[in-house]
Amino acid sequence: MKDIAKYQGIIPAFYACYDAEGKINPEGVRALTRWFVEKGVKGL
Repeated sequence: MKDIAKYQGIIPAFYACYDAEGKINPEGVRALTRWFVEKGVKGL
């Protein structure tokens, strides 16, 4: 049996952050990533 412990917990779907022009906002993506990590999310 394979070790599935790494798949336990919350692994949310990751949504890109867009600006007013509909382009991906890199700073928004970084901020969302930091927020998930601070909340203890182990996989994105």
